[in-house]
Amino acid sequence: MNECYDITNDDMNDINITESSGNDLPPIGDNQNIAISKLTPELIHRAEVEVNEKENWKERDIQALREIVQNEELLNSQSDDAFLLRYLRARMFDYDKALHLIKQYYYLMANNPELFVPPKQLKCVFDSQTMCVLPKKCRSGEAVYAIRAGRWNPRKFNFDSLVAASIVTLEKAAIDEVVQINGLLCVIDMTDFGWSQLRRFGPSQAKKMVHIIDECLPIRFKAIHIVHESTLADIAFTILKPFLSEELRQKITFHGSDLTQLHQILAPDILPKEFGGQSGAINCEQWFDEIMSSESYLMTNRQNYGYKKVSDFSDIQELQTFENSLFRKSQTCNGYLFDYYKPSRVE
Repeated sequence: MNECYDITNDDMNDINITESSGNDLPPIGDNQNIAISKLTPELIHRAEVEVNEKENWKERDIQALREIVQNEELLNSQSDDAFLLRYLRARMFDYDKALHLIKQYYYLMANNPELFVPPKQLKCVFDSQTMCVLPKKCRSGEAVYAIRAGRWNPRKFNFDSLVAASIVTLEKAAIDEVVQINGLLCVIDMTDFGWSQLRRFGPSQAKKMVHIIDECLPIRFKAIHIVHESTLADIAFTILKPFLSEELRQKITFHGSDLTQLHQILAPDILPKEFGGQSGAINCEQWFDEIMSSESYLMTNRQNYGYKKVSDFSDIQELQTFENSLFRKSQTCNGYLFDYYKPSRVE
């Protein structure tokens, strides 16, 4: 059995803030940059339809965003073509929105170093078969992010470790240009989700999770499918619901134990047996190996770029919204869950 542990301040040694200044991807070495791929005609068309990308204007758009990012006095951002293109595609080539997303990402990294530990420290999460991006994409071209919420054992690793594993998973997935263009489908299996998980999932955790998914990462969720949900899973969604944007709410579908509709969207031959599929047991260790193949690239961004001084954050007014919580800080929802979530509080 692999020993798992909670992330503490002692694990932060590899995380620095600068003070001065898909699955088929190849391994990325220490000094290897990611080259922008030459898209097929089909992907060029889809990129124009889905993310407002104009092939003839792409270089101009990347350079324009680079100049905007480099004019941010407090921020030392990665600015290679592949990095900037990721954020442009995530925000439909809107320069202002792409810049805001980049700033939110680095702000999150500076304020929450426990969520950006080296991937090797998260092996326990993947060994527990908690999450992975499936090896095959669906028929319409989207990658599939599979989560098994009931596999989270709080005695082995805490909620921040779970979020950190999600962040590195989505960062790795976002390297794939097909994922940048076609987006991501998420499937969440709530089998075995019980009180041990729910009592550690309060408003603070819910808000953090939604904020990261919606505001901090260059990834587009096309749909979220939830299967095998129970009463406790419904309570967890009630905690989550106040923080969801209307757009994100519309993307969520509950399937219960009837997976017929899910299999019309995601063919059983790409799904593991845990999701009623035919591709064998889910293999999160294989996905962890994929992440580790890009560890140097991921850690280079985390260690060498970011906001220059934490003390400057008070001057960045647009990034303060997340800090002003609607709810008091909490480690768990145990003891006051139903005081906060009476029917009148839920739309």
